[in-house]
Amino acid sequence: MPSMQQKLEVGQAMESPQGRRELAYAILPTFKLGRDYQAHGRKVLLEDVLDPGEPMWYEKDPQFDAVALSKRGYAPYVVVEGDRVILDPIPVSCWVKVPIEETATRRFNILDREQVKARAKMAEQEDILTFRALNYAGVTATGHNTIVTSSEGCSRDFLNDMFEQVQAWDIPVANIIMSAAGTRDMRSWGREEFGPTDQETLRKAGYLGDIWGAAVRQSKIAAQYNPTEGTRPQWVTVVGDPEFSGVFSVRIDLEQMDATDPEALAYGWLFYEFIHPAVIIPQGVCVGRATGTFAART
Repeated sequence: MPSMQQKLEVGQAMESPQGRRELAYAILPTFKLGRDYQAHGRKVLLEDVLDPGEPMWYEKDPQFDAVALSKRGYAPYVVVEGDRVILDPIPVSCWVKVPIEETATRRFNILDREQVKARAKMAEQEDILTFRALNYAGVTATGHNTIVTSSEGCSRDFLNDMFEQVQAWDIPVANIIMSAAGTRDMRSWGREEFGPTDQETLRKAGYLGDIWGAAVRQSKIAAQYNPTEGTRPQWVTVVGDPEFSGVFSVRIDLEQMDATDPEALAYGWLFYEFIHPAVIIPQGVCVGRATGTFAART
């Protein structure tokens, strides 16, 4: 519900032609190439927002390895010895600048729009880190699971074999991550097995429906940051319940500060957060490689 102050400002704007014009521009929709990116990392892994001073470490069963990222978020590494995984916060930031002149020429509120786009960019950077850890765990880390392959696209048998790799450790599968090319094959199965969601808000967030009790999540960067070879085969990642796979540790959650650029005559904001996604139990992740009709539509 709008506040009294907002109602007053709208009423004042309606009293003059200039005010009515500005109000019309404010509600004019902005045409976009696709929806803003929605993060999946915090939904796939166990999100843990730490209190001030709380250590960023997690206990693991001693017979399991773990996969973490380097401090800058690049080369993953395997933690083998010890029962505790100690993480270092990875800084993620985005600086947004909007020339002052742009605020007078755009037919929408560019300041608000740029801040929304910045948050979407931060969400994309989160998933780049998360997918990097998941894929390294499923492909390189330990050999507990094998890479499942298919030459017939994302078939039922292909996905079923991936489920088996995770469920063999008594870990229930909770999430499936794939690109748009992957979901194409699954939609041809029909609703008997794959039940797509009818809620528009969920589809816009990248959640397409459920299959065999697991959520199907579509991301445009899922294939981009998975291992690739040759003609870009499509990769699918199956992840178990968060408590049996990994953590999305948050030291400082998404915040922003003013960061204007006086020399460029531009408004500005700096978005930042300190996070660290990590796979504590690699057995909870399985990676599959599909070619054939699946890959032909990339």
